[in-house]
Amino acid sequence: MVEPCDGKGEVLFYDDFEDYAPRSLAFDAFGQLAKWSYTSEGVVGAGWDAGLSVLWAKSGSRSVELITANNITSDIVLARTFSRPTSRRIGFEFSFMLATNIDYIQVEPLIYRANAIYHADILFSVTQAQIRYRDANNNFVSLMGIGNVPANTENTLKFVLDQDLNQFSRLWYNGQERAMTGLAYRTEAVSAYQGSWIYFRIHARASTAANNRAWVDDFILTHKEP
Repeated sequence: MVEPCDGKGEVLFYDDFEDYAPRSLAFDAFGQLAKWSYTSEGVVGAGWDAGLSVLWAKSGSRSVELITANNITSDIVLARTFSRPTSRRIGFEFSFMLATNIDYIQVEPLIYRANAIYHADILFSVTQAQIRYRDANNNFVSLMGIGNVPANTENTLKFVLDQDLNQFSRLWYNGQERAMTGLAYRTEAVSAYQGSWIYFRIHARASTAANNRAWVDDFILTHKEP
C-alpha cells in the first residue's frame, strides 16, 4: 500500500506510470482526460515529446519523461482530469528529477466547482531557487528558498488545499514542511456552471533553447488531510 510522503491523508489515486505511456492531448466526449495526456504550450518549437522512460523511477522501473521544445518560451505539459474530492482538504504529490537547463516545474490544479474555477498553482523555480504559489491576485509569490537544485537528483513535492476556505494549507518538499494557512489562491468567477472536477497539469520549461528533460513519477491524490 502506497503512503503519502508525509504520512498524512488517505490515498484516493496513485499512479507509478508503469502501465501506459501518456498520449497526445485529446479530450473525450465528456470533456475529460481518462488517462494522462501531453501537449506543448506557448511559442512551440521542435522536438517536444513525452513518454515512458527507464532512465529514472521513484518506484518500479519507469517514469514519464517530459522533453521540452527547443526554445525558452514554451512548456511541455502533462495533464489529466479527476473527479473533485468533496472532503475539505485534498493533497497533490509527485516525485520528479530534472536534467540540466530546466527553468521550472509548475504544478497547476484547476479546480472546477459550480460557477468558479480555482487556480492553486505551485511553481518550482530552479532559475530563481524558490518555490512560489499563485495568490488570490494572480501573482506568483515566494514561499521558500530551495537553494541550488542539483541536476539528476530525486525530489518529492506535496501540497494541500483547503477547499472550504479556498486557501493553501501546507507544502512538503524533500522533508521540509511549510505552513500555508491563510494564503488564498486565485478564484475565477464564470457565468456557466462548471460541474465538480479537477484539471491537473504539470508544466516543464527549459532555460536554454534546447530539448531538455524532466521526469515525473509516483503521482498521488489524497483526501481527508488533517
